Amino acid sequence: MQVTDIGDKEEGRIWHRKPAQNNGVFITVVRSGKQGKKVRFLHVTFDTTGESFLAGDHHGNIYVFDISRNRFRLVRKTGLACTALAFSLRRTTEFLVALADYSIKCFDKDTKQLVSWMRGHEGAVSSISVHGSGRYAITTSSDAAQLWDLDTFQRKRKLSVRQSVGIQKVFFLPLGNTILSCFSDDSIFAWESDSLSCKYQLLVPEEGPRVSYKAFAVTRDGKSLVAGGRSNLLHLWCLDSRQLVRVLQMPAVVRTVRQLHFLPDSFDGGASQTLGVLSQDGVLRFLNIHTCKLLFHMGSHDEAITTATVRSEVIQRPAKTSGRRVRPKVLRPPATDSMTEDKENELPAGLNKKRLVALLQAFGEYPAKYRMFVWRSLLRLPENHAAYSSLTDKGLHGAYLALHHKYPIKSHKLQRGLQRTCLVKNCKGL
Repeated sequence: MQVTDIGDKEEGRIWHRKPAQNNGVFITVVRSGKQGKKVRFLHVTFDTTGESFLAGDHHGNIYVFDISRNRFRLVRKTGLACTALAFSLRRTTEFLVALADYSIKCFDKDTKQLVSWMRGHEGAVSSISVHGSGRYAITTSSDAAQLWDLDTFQRKRKLSVRQSVGIQKVFFLPLGNTILSCFSDDSIFAWESDSLSCKYQLLVPEEGPRVSYKAFAVTRDGKSLVAGGRSNLLHLWCLDSRQLVRVLQMPAVVRTVRQLHFLPDSFDGGASQTLGVLSQDGVLRFLNIHTCKLLFHMGSHDEAITTATVRSEVIQRPAKTSGRRVRPKVLRPPATDSMTEDKENELPAGLNKKRLVALLQAFGEYPAKYRMFVWRSLLRLPENHAAYSSLTDKGLHGAYLALHHKYPIKSHKLQRGLQRTCLVKNCKGL
């Protein structure tokens, strides 16, 4: 196992020889400060590609690690310990960091410049949840949760609670516009993000020991929720039926659940079955939520894990073998026209362009709940450089060039406003 000490370097290689492709620790990155003391990394988050991640340490230094290029860079020295990170904004080079002074700052990882500074919390921000479109973010502290517009960096809404009932976590559900809020009294509510009207409440069973929820995880399809806390019990909810479907019991050594993460798989369609559970003993255990069987674990008492994060793409899980080295079978599908057509119709998040077009022709529009998400996937936004270049190559529309002759306005200010509201090109498919 390789160990890389980045020390006070501002950039460099992550590894000097390519690590072996085997199950287990890929590489260990540490940072030694003055007098050789180790500086703890507090929070880590992957970007949307899963090829790079951000890491914030106890001294307020934010690093970006690019795994595909084998490089790391110091992005910013904030001078304050970070309490939360988010790296899936609409502008892919920007990220959010919550600091110990209760503020949230947005930086650009390429230019290393401060983009915006957001204030409003009266306590430390414990989590940042970004909407699937990348336009909105929810920041959560114990006293309040705030909804931000990341285009203007202005606060849209604020959720405050009584001092006797604190907020545990507020976050967006995948593939929709639903916000889930969880409070210290174990109450869970779902809200519509546009109107903030309450959609439903998940009823906690009155019988049995109280779990005191602290950690939450949702599958990629947004249909299952797992909650855990100061207990070795985990509650599994079905969000479609809004019912508690299963109670999972961890080993007796687990007294508190700190983090929960679902591992995505190749053929699960977003309905993940493997759940990672990080407990107070620093061991990250993985189990199947349907069979309740423990699969494997990471960490130990001597090498305790304090925090964990999962990349959005598929993670290879270690499998039990007899000790012999097994050569993996590589299945190569034949190159046919149908395969090429299917590849062209594939969209992010498992959508299919051909089916979406058929739905649009049949109903005339997409459901309001998923409309923004569907169009964002169809138009491949953001960063659709090819479509943007094809539009700019066509030049200005003829009607736009003669706009001031057809609608003569003396006020230049009103004339510019009219020009900004006009479309340059018309697409019949929209």
